Amino acid sequence: MRGEIGMCAALVAVLVAAGLAGGQAAGVDVTISPASPGSKPNAFHASVDDLKTHGFVEQEYFIAGNVDGKGKPDDAVSSQAYKTRLLVRRPIDPKRFNGTVVVEWLNVVLGYDLELGWPMFGDEMMRDGYGWVGISAQPVGIDYLMKWDPQRYGSLMHPAGTAPPSQPATSRFIENYSDAIFTQTAMALRRPGPIDPLGGSRAQRVLAFGSAGAAIRLKPYINNLVAGRGPYDGYFVHATAGGGKLRENLDVPVFYLNSEWEIPAYFAIRQPDSQFFRYWEVPGSGHIARHSEDTLIRQSDRDGQGDVWSRNCDFEQAVMSIEYASRAALHHLNEWVKTGKEPPHAPLARMDTSTTQPTLVRDQYRNALGGVRLPSLDVPTGRHVGEGTPRDNRVCSLTGGYEQFDLATLTSLYPRHAAYVSGVEQAAERAVKAGYLLPADAKAIRVEAGRSDIGKKPGER
Repeated sequence: MRGEIGMCAALVAVLVAAGLAGGQAAGVDVTISPASPGSKPNAFHASVDDLKTHGFVEQEYFIAGNVDGKGKPDDAVSSQAYKTRLLVRRPIDPKRFNGTVVVEWLNVVLGYDLELGWPMFGDEMMRDGYGWVGISAQPVGIDYLMKWDPQRYGSLMHPAGTAPPSQPATSRFIENYSDAIFTQTAMALRRPGPIDPLGGSRAQRVLAFGSAGAAIRLKPYINNLVAGRGPYDGYFVHATAGGGKLRENLDVPVFYLNSEWEIPAYFAIRQPDSQFFRYWEVPGSGHIARHSEDTLIRQSDRDGQGDVWSRNCDFEQAVMSIEYASRAALHHLNEWVKTGKEPPHAPLARMDTSTTQPTLVRDQYRNALGGVRLPSLDVPTGRHVGEGTPRDNRVCSLTGGYEQFDLATLTSLYPRHAAYVSGVEQAAERAVKAGYLLPADAKAIRVEAGRSDIGKKPGER
């Protein structure tokens, strides 16, 4: 296992080979500047969390430079100018910074930037002092920003070609340069110039994160890396069955985590764990995590995207949360990069392969078996639905759902409240021991179980 020293040496090799010294950022020829004030009171999809209470601050910056890409129509390598934005969240006190920055490739599935990572593991990041940077890497997101607040974002630009009008809105650009922008962002964060997005905190490790559509972009990015030469120390590929397989000769840590929603589609290309690859499956969870859905609802309401997350579904909002496993995965990836300690392996979800289309094996309550087991699945109070219905309602399909057991079933499973709480505590302890759940999250789950009414008699407090 290559340690941090080897990775840093590899980075130096990249900088020297690429000839990117100079410019405002010491490691790459880019300019970083504070974002311009705009007509709107906040940055687009600024955090809805109370960051200050947690000792964190959010700031927005612009990053500009030149990037190489395949220029159309002649496929010649060309250098083009770009300017995009970085949304940064970090500890106010540099002493609280743990040395790791997570750069999230913002998702653009709805035609504008969506943060799916921070809502899932923001609590863990604020607890442990991570830095987080959301990068508007794709032209669709930049195009929306420029229209949303021209005063603030009017100077942004992405050197993308234009796709035929027949393409869907989110595919109307030919993206030749997004990967290069993503690369330059990591390099600039490592060796900033006079204007430092991290407020003077030195980035010792830079991790890449992408979820769903952004993860589909992240997979070829990883596959195209030159051996031993990458701007990121580790990669977190989250919730996608698209983009094909990752290359087998990985030499940088990659953590891959799927929800129940992706498991059947990904089944045919499952890859075994290796020295630099770890794969987890989390049955019972939806494609978009519960906390991500809650955050996106609040951001969309505030920033004027309309009621795009309206629920008219056959199931209640999901209870089974992939957040907890995602936080554990981030912790393990960081330790993997930092110390060389490999993350724990996890059993895969059980699949029935007797039919043409493999399906998940389920218990008598229709909950999926196998995979990473969290307390809400091991000590169920209802049916956890990975893909909600109706399927033609994107919100219902992507966010999953929950259907609580009837009273008779709950009473048979948990005749006393203490029995339910004890079951949750034991399941949480098993999950912590296996590495699927962080101790702080286990504590929160135990508290939530204690406050619930499961197993209580009428009038019991």
